[in-house]
Amino acid sequence: MVDLFTGLWYHKIILEWLEHKNMKKKNVILSIILIIAVLFIGYRVYDAAFPVAKSLEPFTDYPDVGDVLTVTISTPDGESTGVYGFASLIMQIQQVEPTRKASVNDTPSAEFYYKVAVATENKAYNYFVYEEKGQVYLEIPYLGIYKGQYNTGSSSLMEIIPDLIAKYPAG
Repeated sequence: MVDLFTGLWYHKIILEWLEHKNMKKKNVILSIILIIAVLFIGYRVYDAAFPVAKSLEPFTDYPDVGDVLTVTISTPDGESTGVYGFASLIMQIQQVEPTRKASVNDTPSAEFYYKVAVATENKAYNYFVYEEKGQVYLEIPYLGIYKGQYNTGSSSLMEIIPDLIAKYPAG
């Protein structure tokens, strides 16, 4: 009789332990599913609230170097100059990467910026270049704000523009 009672008691403990273990396993699985769902929904909300600017398209958002007729660079205080040797400038514009920042004004909110006006036979392109927190940005009004991605040895737009004004002034 004692062996039967002990066996039932032991069996009951094992069953409770297995039931508890299964509940724990279910809770862990449900927790993981819940965390994944929250992360997915959070990403979707973030992506909808702060969309990535569209990638720049050749001939639509920047010209081919051979098609450029004039390049004029100006500052907010009204100083303006045309430049020649602009191939490096156009190449840097082609290398920018989209950000999640939106361009909602005609001009950037940065204190100091360069306006780069590029004219071809068929279209005029306007870009604004500025530096913020050590990062160089290119802004195209109402299209997007782009971040410079420069290879080693390349100069940033903020370095190229003053050099162009000094070395290749038009007229």
